[in-house]
Amino acid sequence: MAAKTKVKTKSVNPKSGITLVLTGLATVTLSFGTGLQDPFNAPKMWLLFIFGAWLVGQVISEIVADIQRKNWQRTFDWAIGVAFLFILTIFVSFLFTDVKYVGLFGEYQRRTGLLTHIFLVAFFLFTLLKVKNSEVNRIFYWVFGIALVFGFYGLLQHFGLDFVKWNNEYNSVLGTVGNPNFAAALMGIFSVILFGASLSTELLKVFRIASLIIVFTLLLTIYFSDSLQGFLAAAVGFGVLIATWIWQRVRILGWCVASFGVLGGIASVLGILQIGPFSFLYKDSITYRGDYWRAGTNMFKDHIWFGVGLDRYGAYFREYRDATQSFRRGPNVGTDAAHNVFIQLGATGGIFVLIAYLLLVGLIFWRGVIGLRNSNGNTQIISATFFGAWLTYLAQAIISIDNIGVAIWGWVLGGIVVGLSCENLRPKVRISGVGLILSSSLTLFAVIISSLFFKAEYAQHQVGKYSVPTNVAEQTRYKEIVLKSLQVKPVEINFRLKAASFFLEAGMNEDAVLQLKQAMTDDPRGFKARDALAAYYEQNKQFDLAIPIRKYLVKIDPYNAINLLALSRDLEAIGDIAGAREIIDEIAAFAPESTKLKSAKSELLS
Repeated sequence: MAAKTKVKTKSVNPKSGITLVLTGLATVTLSFGTGLQDPFNAPKMWLLFIFGAWLVGQVISEIVADIQRKNWQRTFDWAIGVAFLFILTIFVSFLFTDVKYVGLFGEYQRRTGLLTHIFLVAFFLFTLLKVKNSEVNRIFYWVFGIALVFGFYGLLQHFGLDFVKWNNEYNSVLGTVGNPNFAAALMGIFSVILFGASLSTELLKVFRIASLIIVFTLLLTIYFSDSLQGFLAAAVGFGVLIATWIWQRVRILGWCVASFGVLGGIASVLGILQIGPFSFLYKDSITYRGDYWRAGTNMFKDHIWFGVGLDRYGAYFREYRDATQSFRRGPNVGTDAAHNVFIQLGATGGIFVLIAYLLLVGLIFWRGVIGLRNSNGNTQIISATFFGAWLTYLAQAIISIDNIGVAIWGWVLGGIVVGLSCENLRPKVRISGVGLILSSSLTLFAVIISSLFFKAEYAQHQVGKYSVPTNVAEQTRYKEIVLKSLQVKPVEINFRLKAASFFLEAGMNEDAVLQLKQAMTDDPRGFKARDALAAYYEQNKQFDLAIPIRKYLVKIDPYNAINLLALSRDLEAIGDIAGAREIIDEIAAFAPESTKLKSAKSELLS
């Protein structure tokens, strides 16, 4: 029998693992770049890639080493198995995604493609393998620092003292995530964790008091953000902590508080839906989310096995929305996310991705309950803290988008919940030399990819600093500047649309048309490129060229009255009055009260 080859390993500082996770967590959360076309999502994606690539190598090497040592435990086997099942299913869905660039890197300014999910899972797995109860205080310190920076910046934004002049259409409190809803969600998560820190008897009293002060500051900033979801999500986590703290002292009262919290939560959900006494919680945005959920559900029904394609919700939204949404907000108001993580994954990834994700969520929830049941005293407060914070993330995920800056907290907190609940079962932490080589190689690759993205983002942002050219010589130079971001491979499709817009503004029509046609090739379902090209042909009286484009847009956006009206005018222009009247009848079928319909009828009658 051949002798077994021993895997050479070396012990590492057990603190280094969780510190690496916390460093990545802080960096991804707080990063933004003012010199980029996408100042928020782009740098977060790059940093997630870099940290996540290193963690992928470590996770793989550790799993292989433990399998070789036959040192694996059932709980970790389940956790890792479900996590890998999720990655496997999402990879299969990627293979069926029509636009591979979007499937791999994600929709522009969302960036939740295949790679993002792989690296988020890496954070989850590495965290559950490394976290220890002895390192919980370190986590509290890091969260305190992150929350302090994030909350202070939010206050600066609210009081008009932001050092960056954002082109902002939202509430002024954007945080470092670019949207008040995302900012409020993060502050809700931070407030739950720091409230738990204030209850921990193992922390210095001064730190506990400081944590409580930060909690009130964060809640005040959530109020300034005018984002109700931050309060509602945080209420879930606070409820878990308060019920646990009371249960430790008077069990029957603790159960009563927990039951009251569940009933209150149900009543709040009904109130959001304009049912019951809490109807004041309703906001117009809830109605809009309902529109997005219906569209996503319809996508899921029609593409149940593999979805419409990873992060391709926006490409299919116009086809699957109903007339109610189109008429309510206007036909040209769309979205690229379902505003519900579960519906988003089901619609874009299909049934297998959704099942795998539900299994993962179920596993974390189960371990959270086990952690609470099997602990007592301060350890139980710690378990309630991170379980409550994870539930806070999950609550906001039901009504929001998986923004990278928020999503990374959900995955890391999930890893903490699982890891702390079964720390005594954990195999010894060791890293092999092969693991270091693998991590280094993957990280180097991630750095190269990220640097290419940075180059394109920076070049695209720089175009806005140049004036529109007024002569041929300036146009030649301007063309070089505009095309610079498109010379970086792979090409971001959105930058082609930007380039076409710049060229049209500069009167460089041939260059604009070329970019629009290429964008249509890159993404056949891209509405904006086709709409812009059709509009260009119409402005130049080339109605015969505009009509086929408008007809295709009707297929992927059947309730767009603006596009239909443009098509009817194009048909009228070439003498097809009967065809034009048919289009008007289509508009009348779903938007009989539209002012555009009335004007269209008067045009045809005249």
